[in-house]
Amino acid sequence: MKYLKIITCILFGIIRSFSGLSAQESIPDSLIDIKLARYTAETDPDKALRIVELVRQQKKAPEYQIDWVITQIYGKKGQDRMAIEMAKRTLANDSVRNNPQFYFNMCVNMIESMIYLEDYEQAMHYAEEMVQQIEKKGASSSNKHQPFWVMARIYRATGDKGEAYTLLNKAIELIQQRIDSLQTEKQVTAISFQTQAKYYSDLSHWQAEDGNLDAAIRSALKQYETITKLEPIKDGPYPWKIPLNALNREYCMAYGNIACLYAESGDTANGQQWFDKLLDNPAHDAFIAQGLKIRYYQIKKNYQKVIEQAIPYASFLKDGDSINSVRLSAFLNLAEAYKQLKQPEKALFYTEKALEQTDSLNLRKQRSNALEMATIYDTQEKEKEIQKQDAKLHAHRILSATAGGTILLLGVILWLIWRNLKMARRKNRLMVTQIDSLLSYKDELNLAKEEIRKLTQPIETESPKEEAETSGDIPESNVPATYTAEDKAMFEELDRILTKERLFLDPELSRDSLIKRTHINKNRIASLIQTFTGTNFNGYINNMRLEYSILLLKDYTNYTIPAVAADSGFNNVRTFYRLFRERYGMTPTEYRQIVLDNTETND
Repeated sequence: MKYLKIITCILFGIIRSFSGLSAQESIPDSLIDIKLARYTAETDPDKALRIVELVRQQKKAPEYQIDWVITQIYGKKGQDRMAIEMAKRTLANDSVRNNPQFYFNMCVNMIESMIYLEDYEQAMHYAEEMVQQIEKKGASSSNKHQPFWVMARIYRATGDKGEAYTLLNKAIELIQQRIDSLQTEKQVTAISFQTQAKYYSDLSHWQAEDGNLDAAIRSALKQYETITKLEPIKDGPYPWKIPLNALNREYCMAYGNIACLYAESGDTANGQQWFDKLLDNPAHDAFIAQGLKIRYYQIKKNYQKVIEQAIPYASFLKDGDSINSVRLSAFLNLAEAYKQLKQPEKALFYTEKALEQTDSLNLRKQRSNALEMATIYDTQEKEKEIQKQDAKLHAHRILSATAGGTILLLGVILWLIWRNLKMARRKNRLMVTQIDSLLSYKDELNLAKEEIRKLTQPIETESPKEEAETSGDIPESNVPATYTAEDKAMFEELDRILTKERLFLDPELSRDSLIKRTHINKNRIASLIQTFTGTNFNGYINNMRLEYSILLLKDYTNYTIPAVAADSGFNNVRTFYRLFRERYGMTPTEYRQIVLDNTETND
């Protein structure tokens, strides 16, 4: 099964590589630029990454712009760790640090990812650095509100609500100053009003969460008032103006928020009035509006309407994928609605659906995290390789500048450098392959162990002599952190006796019998085995038996598997099968077949 997975991964990689090539070849060189990568990222982030690599190869954009776009692509892919790594790399570029607008936008993107990953310490560090940049370099008023907004969210997430409100109000004050300045210069932009509306929306949600509905309504009305200021600059190119459909979505969010707040406060008339505005808006069928409608009907306890709104999203596919948070939300809403309507069977059905969706999303997140960590590792290795190449170029320049000797000496020096670098690259490739393999096998082994445990637990309870149990061994805290020469010599003698006399082939071998043979006390022998092998007595003996069984499987192809197990010291063939699979990832039968196949090939 393990090899099938490996082969599948290899085939998948080959298919991906061909698909990547075809995607590249279908784009004329004249059209490949950084803007194309940004636009493509909205619908196909993976293809956008391939385009960015072509832009880098063809040197069609500065490195900091390429890194910037890669950061945004990883953010859209939900790979926040990769987005953070690329953002840090981008921020290290002088072109970004010397441009306040670039610097602040990149910091905000990175802090967003840090907040999602709950890395509040790092997020606060960069938010405070933004404030320091404002104080030291006198950044323009267009940036001043951003660090206060992100710090407010960090304090809110960490439980300091008072400081969060203070900072958010400060951000609202600063964005208002920015708007006033732009209006004076007659250069007002849509994005400024949208930002202010967003801040009021956040403030309203926080106040509602804290039970202050009157204040939440006032903030929501200010959100709506800010959106109305976009009317004179609607239906034009963004960010100077706002497209009509985007403006309608802004209205929908404000209408729905206000309607729900009034409904929660018991003001039915005002709630219905604002809800009717939402229904009359051309964008009322947009996804964000559907969520607000469901929330309003839940507050009004109109669960039949909740069902009508949620049912279409129970079969929602995101880019053809049935596993998504939209379906999860729909299942939860439907389960609660049917529960309130006293229909337990349907409530249970959608509850189970929600649980299935949650499990699938969690599993996908785990896989995504593993892939993301592997990608980070690979990126770091590439950066090391680039550094080595830079070092090579630097060394070459030095050698070229001082090559006043003879051509022969220069050739020898260059040959030595080339050979050393080649050996270093080979060593690095082998090391990376080994590390990747160990990580991959570790994941598969954990899954295999769990499956084996579930499958074998009800069938048989294994003999304690053949299980790598820790009962009876000294606690891990008692294992010495260092060892003496006497310890080493004693363990080597113990290992020599076991190997030479093949005591491990005795299925009745126990720790007590080994103590009698070696005259080492019980605690000492357990400590020696744990220190020098990293396992306990049973694990140590079983490993010897497994190694011996390999020899039998290779040299005595006529032996049956039970005979191999017995001759190797196992008195239970099922235990032999299980331990063999756990260590080598295959059954004894599979191993023998591979040996036979290799023999036939060599012949």
